[in-house]
Formats: sequence, C-alpha cells, structure tokens
Amino acid sequence: MRVLERLAGCLVVGASFLLSGCHSEKTPAVPKTDGTARASGASVGNQARRGPFHPWLIIGQVIDLGSMATIATVTQFPPEREISSHELDFGAVANRDGTVQGVQLSTGATLWTRTPAGPCHSLAIVERRLYARCALKLVSFDVMDGGMVEVDAHQSVRDIAVSGRYVASLHSGYRNHQVKVFDATTNRQVAVKELAEIREAARQFLLPRPGAPGFCVLGLHWPRTSGHPVGHNAASYRAGCYDDHLSRAWSVRLPEPGPADYAFDLRSLGPNTLILDDQSRPFESEIPARQGRGLLMSWRDGTTIAFFDRTFVSIEDQSGERVSAPDLVRTLWRVPELEGPRTRFAYRSADVAVDGRRAFALIRNDRTALAGFDLDSKRTVFLVGVIVGGFEPLEVVAGLPIVRSQENHAWSASVHDPETGSVLYKAKRAESR
Repeated sequence: MRVLERLAGCLVVGASFLLSGCHSEKTPAVPKTDGTARASGASVGNQARRGPFHPWLIIGQVIDLGSMATIATVTQFPPEREISSHELDFGAVANRDGTVQGVQLSTGATLWTRTPAGPCHSLAIVERRLYARCALKLVSFDVMDGGMVEVDAHQSVRDIAVSGRYVASLHSGYRNHQVKVFDATTNRQVAVKELAEIREAARQFLLPRPGAPGFCVLGLHWPRTSGHPVGHNAASYRAGCYDDHLSRAWSVRLPEPGPADYAFDLRSLGPNTLILDDQSRPFESEIPARQGRGLLMSWRDGTTIAFFDRTFVSIEDQSGERVSAPDLVRTLWRVPELEGPRTRFAYRSADVAVDGRRAFALIRNDRTALAGFDLDSKRTVFLVGVIVGGFEPLEVVAGLPIVRSQENHAWSASVHDPETGSVLYKAKRAESR
C-alpha cells in the first residue's frame, strides 16, 4: 500500500496515488473568465451543497467542495500522486507516464507539464515550490511556471519531510543513512548528517518534528550473532528528534529490554505519537502472538506509555495531546459488528485526521469504517462502513473527511458529512493498464 501524507499549504504526500472518477473524458470542464469553472456534473447520488468555493484535487479531478460539482478532469487516468494547496490556488499530479502537471485549482486549467528523469513519488508544496522525489533524486518545480531544478542529485533519496521552510531528504545506502536539509527559499543545503538512530538500521523513517521546528527519525535495528540476526523479540527501534539544522533534541531506544516474548512492531508512525504493538506474529513459533499490548511514544519528547487495551491508534487534539477515553477504544472494536463485506487485513490499523473540535478515523479491523469523534465530549459522533480496499491515509479538507480506496484495478473516492458520516460526493475511476 502506497502512502499519502498531507500537510495543508505545506503539504507532504509520500506515496503512490492511483485514482479515478465517474465523468466522461469527452466533456471536460470549460473555464469561465470570472475565475470559476462550469462543472461537468457530479456522480449519481452526490448531494448538492451550498458552501464556500473550495476546489480540491480528488482522484485526478478538481472538485468544488462547496457544491460537490466537478470543475475539471485533469488526468485521463487516476494519477500516481496528487497534492493541493488552497492558499496558492495550486495543485499538482504525478502521472504513471512520468509527467508532472501543475494545475490552477479555481479553473482546473493545466499551468505546465514537465517530464523529470524518472517517476515521482513523494510530493510537497513549500514556499511556492513543488518538491518531489523523482528517480531517487530531490527535485523542485516552480509553482507558477514549472521551472525544474535537481536540488539533490544523489540517487539515494528514500523519503522527504517538511518543517516550515525547510525540506529534509532521507538517504539510504549500504549501512549509510544520511539526512540532508534544504532551505526552500533558496534550494540550498543547510545541513547534512548521518544520524545515530538510523545508522545501519534495517528500516528507516523520517517525519516532521511536532510542536517545534525540525525533523524526527526512526530506525529498526536487529542485533547480530556471528553475522546473523537473532530473535524477533531482540529487535529494537531507535527514535530521535533534531532541530532544522540537525542538532539533536533527544534520543531513545524502544522497546527497553523486557521478557522473552517482548515482540513489538510498528503500527503507526505519527504524526504526534508512535505506536508499537504485538499484532505481528513472532518468528519463533514457541512465542504466542498476544495481540493486545504495546507502547505509545510521544514525538515531542520521547516519553513512552505502555498499554494493554488492544489500542491500535492514537487520537489527538489540535495541540497534539492524546485524547484517551473508553468510548474511543470501544468504537475501534465496533467495526467488526457492522454490516458489509469482510476483508482480512494483515493487521488492525487506522488513519486519523483532526479538524478543530473533531477527529476522524479510517479504521481497518475485519471490516473498514469511518468514525467521527467530538474531542470536547470525548464521544463518538458517528461510525459508518466505507468501501473495502487498500486505502490512502484519510484527509480532511474544509472540515470534510475524504476517503480514497483502491480495489479491483480502480480507485474510488468519497466525501463525507462531518456530523453524520453520510456520503456527499463519490466517484470511481479505472486505472490505466
């Protein structure tokens, strides 16, 4: 499953985004001179709304979230990745054919098209520049004219993250894992360092530091005996956070040494809380999979909390503080009771997005569902089943939760009412073959 990660206005998308819609390519939107566009019509079943004009890219189409009307179909097929910035009236798509398109959201018009040296994966909009990881290089595009610059030409970029005006790239090579930081206003490198937490790590992760400028990293480390990894229970994670010039703020090893069946694996990376739990089946057959214990670690300071209540997601308010309430955990386990098709996911998991007093969770637990939570009362507002398939992380735009899902060589998208979870807009598009 390829992963999409979003920051609004300073947005990060890390992974592929193949999606689709329900409108004919023969009847594209026609831009008007007043800066709006004539919609080509919404999908059957979409509900008309009267809200502020808020265009957004959804599975390769520009949709006005105020009226749920389609402004334009930007791509013939669902793009690999897409990203939007309402503040800049700009969006971008990375297509399977290797092209990158800049789009004016208010009209749906393509501003420019560029073809980098290879396919682009992660996307970020920072300081009026679009950044992308293309052919394992860090590349920037000018939002207005598409001017393309290879910011980091070393072909080892595995991930990127954004903090303020700084863009960090994670490099992965044989036992050599560096992080580089660039100033988006100049495209100049301001720091580079091989960080201890990811040095010689089997898996490495990079993310923005919550609550402060800078970046955080996570590395999975396997102890070795005579050159071979030892048991799953002996594996550990090392986590650390740094400022935007890579001076260390803190570092911690997870989990601390424990009993022989201490076998935790990564369940949720962030953005505020790391979750390790014991859903993974240990490699040693004599050690049972307990499925219920785990650790929560705050990315703000590295503090950890153990849990035993089968939690597999952390719900936080806008300040990043974790919201803990029995009703929230009960909702995670009400999903298997819903009607609808079952899907055997490898692990229980959920994606969470927060908007003001509301939090929304896209839950995978035997079935799939979208839940809304009121952060003041700490109560569940709604729980509704959604399309089964592989999901992109949940997105909330203009207060509306947006779900994207892949199944049977097609991508579906739905926009939901934040009070009831009912579907306001839905679309489906087939992938190119």
